[in-house]
Amino acid sequence: MPRHDATGAAGTPLRTSEPTALSLWSRWVVTVTLAEAVGFLVPAVVGAVLVDAPDTTLAFAIGGAGLVEGAFLGAGQAAVARSALPGLPVVRFVAMTAAAAAFAYAIAMVPVLLGPRLTDLPWPAVGLFGLLLAILLLGSIGTAQWSVLRGELASAGMWVPATAMAWIAGLLAFLGVATPLWEPGQPLGPTIAIGALAGLVMAVVVAAVTGAAFIRLLRRGRAPR
Repeated sequence: MPRHDATGAAGTPLRTSEPTALSLWSRWVVTVTLAEAVGFLVPAVVGAVLVDAPDTTLAFAIGGAGLVEGAFLGAGQAAVARSALPGLPVVRFVAMTAAAAAFAYAIAMVPVLLGPRLTDLPWPAVGLFGLLLAILLLGSIGTAQWSVLRGELASAGMWVPATAMAWIAGLLAFLGVATPLWEPGQPLGPTIAIGALAGLVMAVVVAAVTGAAFIRLLRRGRAPR
């Protein structure tokens, strides 16, 4: 199987033989899973503690918690990505990921803040509004990270849809675990534990999909300098 130069010129694929790719993917999955799972504990706890708080209070708190989660996620991804992309600006990558995660949580809180006012709109308008919010939410982290990766990878634009697909799969996995277990009026401890478990499953799925996408981008080569 052909091997490619890991430090080649612009457009030259990085070394991604099967053993190398599998090792990188494995490190990505383990590191990113741990980072995202730990980071997600913050919004999980905040959401459980403030479930009965005013919507505006919850929205601000969740946004701040998302900032922390995004910082953990970005740091985990950058820790592995840096081994293949030594020039990756880690601080900017982490900062953009954190800001995008906070933005995603803010978008997710919009329907909560609008509440019954949404029901006063015609259903086509509600559908279009929901679609817009979904696009903004799912594209937020990938777009923010693309703004950094485009300086390192030739096909960085693929990272946006790949990350969106990863989060779709991850959120579905989260709901698949959490929905049957959560019940109204549960004590705080079990509520947080269920959120943590579902968050761990979500983290594994997101890490697995984004790890495969990252390796594919590496195989397409570096960005022109």
